Amino acid sequence: MAHNLNRTWGLAYAMQTIDGDPYSEEDWRRRARYELLAEIIQGKGSSECAVGVGTTDEECHFEQFLPLCDVGESRGWITATSMVRDGLKRGLELQQTLGQNPFRLGFVGSTDTHNSNSGDTEEYDYRGVVGLRESPAVVRMDPETRPRWPMYLTPGGLTGVWVDENTSDALFNSLQ
Repeated sequence: MAHNLNRTWGLAYAMQTIDGDPYSEEDWRRRARYELLAEIIQGKGSSECAVGVGTTDEECHFEQFLPLCDVGESRGWITATSMVRDGLKRGLELQQTLGQNPFRLGFVGSTDTHNSNSGDTEEYDYRGVVGLRESPAVVRMDPETRPRWPMYLTPGGLTGVWVDENTSDALFNSLQ
C-alpha cells in the first residue's frame, strides 16, 4: 500500500520512473495489479490534494505537512504527482491510452503512530507519533526544542472496511 505519498517528491503518480525512463505497458499493468490502496491521511499529513498543485479546492489546505514546491525544486515540497487526486486524474488519462487504469484505488487513513495506541485520532488528546519524544504537548509545540517536526504532525485518520464476517481473510479481501 502506498504510504506517505505527500513525501514521494512527485514520484508516486509520475509518468516516468525514478531514473526518468517512461513506464512500459507492463509496468502500468503491474501497478494496476499490486497498487490497490492509497493512504490519503496519516500522522505526516494529507496526501489527497494540496491547493496550488493541481487543484483550487479550499478543503485541500487541510493537514498539509510540507510547503508547496517552487519552480525547479523537487525535494522537501508538495508536488502534484504526490497527491492522490492527481493520480486519479492520470489514471483516467491512462485508461484512454492503455485501456486500463493503473490508479483505480481504494483509500485508507491511518495514524502511523509508534506509541502502541492505534486508533488514537482525537485532536484534543493527541499524544504525538513517537511517545516520549513528543510528550507532553509543551515539548511538542516548542519551536526551540522541536523545530517544525512535531508541530506539523496530525492525529491522522482511520480506515473503515465493510465485511460480511469478522475474519482476517474477509478484511483482506474487502480491502482488495
